[in-house]
Amino acid sequence: CGSLSSLQKKRRALSTSYTATTTGPVTLEVFSFRSGVEADLIKNHFDNMRVDPQTFEFSASPLDISVWSGTAVNYSVDAGSSYAGKGYIIFMSATGTWPGLDLGLAQLHLNWDVVTDTTLSMVISNAFPFSNFHGTLNGQGKASPAMTINAGMLPPLSIGTGLFFDCLVYDPAAGNAIIHTTNPLTFPLIP
Repeated sequence: CGSLSSLQKKRRALSTSYTATTTGPVTLEVFSFRSGVEADLIKNHFDNMRVDPQTFEFSASPLDISVWSGTAVNYSVDAGSSYAGKGYIIFMSATGTWPGLDLGLAQLHLNWDVVTDTTLSMVISNAFPFSNFHGTLNGQGKASPAMTINAGMLPPLSIGTGLFFDCLVYDPAAGNAIIHTTNPLTFPLIP
């Protein structure tokens, strides 16, 4: 089992357009973070990798979150029909996208922090405020996740900061092999 600190030592900066997909056997290990939350989609051992020329679309609307009045955010994941039936998961961070988390040759464009760790179990189970943040891409390789931040859910001191999101696409039929990470999304927290 590794720790978050050992993974942070491996991080490296990559552009947000970098993508990777596996071309050989892949195994995943479950490992524990400091809080004890286990994630089986992060640590990857890649036998073969190649840069994926296809651009996956990860977008959302609106692009800011109101701390005082709350905001419902609708996301769109579009990996293309060749990725129909693949799994996806959206991660959230409060500390930005750089340097991110190195997953071998793939890069999760988020800094893993207490927010990521705290929300992981809610994301995996699609518990409030996350809807369809973890699931299977439809027949067209698309998904429509959503997040609802109610008024007063975020502390007033968070105004002027931001929340950051990145989507990871994986293949459940290949031992949850990571196929791709998308572009990150940044949401300023406004009054």
